[in-house]
Amino acid sequence: MPAMKTRRIVLHHRTRTKFLRKARRFRDADTRVRFLIVLRADQGHGGRQIARELGCSAATVSRTLHRYETLGEAGLIDRREDNGQPKVSEAYAQTVLWILQHTPLEHGHRRPTWTARLLIETARRYTSVTVSRRTMGRLLKALRVRRGRPKPSAPCPWSRTRKNRRISMIRGLVESLPDDQACVWEDEADIDLNPRIGFDYMLPGTQRQVMTPGKNVKRYFAAAMDARSDRVMWVKGEKKNSRLFIELLKKLAREYAGKKLIHVILDNFTIHSSRQTRAWLEEHGQNFRLHFLPPYCPDDNRIERKLWREVHANCTVNHRCGTIAELVDEVVHYLMWHNRRAVNLELLKMVVATPSSLGHNGIHRCHGGHDEQTVSARRTLGLGRTASTQTSVRAGRRQAARAGSRLPDGDHLCAQNRPSLGGFSAGDGLLRHDALEPPERMAPSRRLGPTPPAPAGQAAWRRRD
Repeated sequence: MPAMKTRRIVLHHRTRTKFLRKARRFRDADTRVRFLIVLRADQGHGGRQIARELGCSAATVSRTLHRYETLGEAGLIDRREDNGQPKVSEAYAQTVLWILQHTPLEHGHRRPTWTARLLIETARRYTSVTVSRRTMGRLLKALRVRRGRPKPSAPCPWSRTRKNRRISMIRGLVESLPDDQACVWEDEADIDLNPRIGFDYMLPGTQRQVMTPGKNVKRYFAAAMDARSDRVMWVKGEKKNSRLFIELLKKLAREYAGKKLIHVILDNFTIHSSRQTRAWLEEHGQNFRLHFLPPYCPDDNRIERKLWREVHANCTVNHRCGTIAELVDEVVHYLMWHNRRAVNLELLKMVVATPSSLGHNGIHRCHGGHDEQTVSARRTLGLGRTASTQTSVRAGRRQAARAGSRLPDGDHLCAQNRPSLGGFSAGDGLLRHDALEPPERMAPSRRLGPTPPAPAGQAAWRRRD
């Protein structure tokens, strides 16, 4: 194949500057490429070299240079403006927006979800204008129409006034909770061995495979999240019945033994008001007050958004666990990490709230190489000059830390437990960012996978478990 003839174009320096400015300004990619082709030719580049640099064909380079030699700068402008009135007008765009406010079933289609073809056909009925799929795609992008997952919902049988009154009462209870009372958000979650399928990053031309078990196995968690600190207490079982809920109430009674009242905000699931639950509350639940949310209002239960959504995103979506026991361990590990973060955030709020009582500030270099500001919480919690108070998850002994932050003894970490949970020593100070989970505490299925290839001239990277 004969080599393509090289064209030589010489631009005045003012013309070159003007073309560079226009190439940066044009939003249309094709027009911008045409200006860049002329600028590359002015630099003495050959046609094939320009095609490789700009990612276009050699014919496009030859045609663009010929248009510039013939018409000058006018030959680089998009010629589609000569095609007449554009089909996509403001009225057409408003029609498409109106169509998307309804479902395809409401417009006579049997398919329940919209596609570009259905939108084109439906818009043609009302406007008598037919566009291509590419034009419809550009219009949807310009209208900022997104493709997402619908949210399942159910109508609340209560009136709006009654529903708002109940929600306002619960919010007022949480905001004005006395110190001698506790309040928790309660809910249950199903853990399925059959993995939930969710979005994930994949290489071009590939699709990740998620193996599913031959028979699904389920476990159930009942959890209560503290309304003040977001700390979670949970129980697990093989059945979601009244016994599971009663076990959670027993655990709450032990955790909040020093509280006069324990307010439990929960939904209207049958196990929350069964005969077994009522009988146990009559005998042992003098300190419990159950506050039921309006029916079919999961968004008003904070534990749904704050905890269970993150549990599924971090544990059950696209999981690779072979057994239900391994999956349950992953959920428990995430709940433990959630509690560690809640304790850290509460201590950090205490330190920030009393800046005048700080012991000292310092700089700590984390494993990632960046500097973190460390703050001693020793004087903040009123623990004197005890050397063991400068730890990243607690300040002082359990009893003193519990007195300063009102947290039960079981949720404060000892100094000797700190390295195994966060990877820092007992003299670190309160970190603004804590280690999420060290490799030695990860389950085998969540550790790093295959060893990545080493760059040329460097030693192979080794995984450290």
